[in-house]
Amino acid sequence: MNNCRCLAVLALLLPSIAEAASVIKPIVACKDEADSRKVLDFLAKNDKAGLDKFSAPKLAKGDCLSLSKGMAVTVDTKDAKLFCVRPTGGLDCYWTADADINQNPSEPEAHQGGHSGGGGHKRGGGGGGMGGGGMGGGGMGGGGASP
Repeated sequence: MNNCRCLAVLALLLPSIAEAASVIKPIVACKDEADSRKVLDFLAKNDKAGLDKFSAPKLAKGDCLSLSKGMAVTVDTKDAKLFCVRPTGGLDCYWTADADINQNPSEPEAHQGGHSGGGGHKRGGGGGGMGGGGMGGGGMGGGGASP
């Protein structure tokens, strides 16, 4: 019994690896890191048709998720330029570009990411009722000047 109590106290004392964050702009994130890299490739090439064809079945199956602007997420894992984020209350982690995630959700978004891609993904969808209404105009590729 004492061992369990000690473990519980230790767990509370250790810092949490997960970080609260929010989505800067509508984006598609995928459970498989390779799928997220493909999404970023389509955006970099401004290939909206290719992105739609690739992501529509993945969104429908729940392999990818549309994250809406301002959505609260938790950053579970960081890998180079990709973060694996979990929508608040969700169990699954979805990979997306780090530039599209605000790691200081209490502060206003100061930048809009550095991706040079464009185009947007109009098909919405999401898994578990947490998805946004689609990617909207700029998608992950926005860029542009900061206000």
